[in-house]
Amino acid sequence: MPSPAFSMTWTPDGPTSFIVHSYRTHRIGLDEMCGRLIFGTGEVLKLIAHADAVEEAGGNAPLLTGYEDHPAVQRLLGPVWTPIREVLDTTPALPPLADFAAADRAIQDCGRHVAAMWASLDVTGHLTRTTSCTSQ
Repeated sequence: MPSPAFSMTWTPDGPTSFIVHSYRTHRIGLDEMCGRLIFGTGEVLKLIAHADAVEEAGGNAPLLTGYEDHPAVQRLLGPVWTPIREVLDTTPALPPLADFAAADRAIQDCGRHVAAMWASLDVTGHLTRTTSCTSQ
């Protein structure tokens, strides 16, 4: 039985797949879909980061450990959060100035996992002066 923490509700501001579906069925435009994907992904990652930190502070296993079999963790959250967590686990919270650029680059490199998650929903994107994305 899935944990209530990972239950999905199908609302206009709901899961990523619903946002993409809303675009494909012409309920929202491309710009709105992209904005919701970017904002929603960031918010979910912040939520996981905070909850994961609470688990760690309490001496517990990482947050997603007990949910490895959940489809949302397998397909979306795990492939994105696991590499981020690995970087955070091996990088000081405030790296020395000489190491800051490398630590920043390591976190930024995790963005490819976000792009892969979006690609699993048939959404691709590229960075420009204004962020843009496309859906098939």
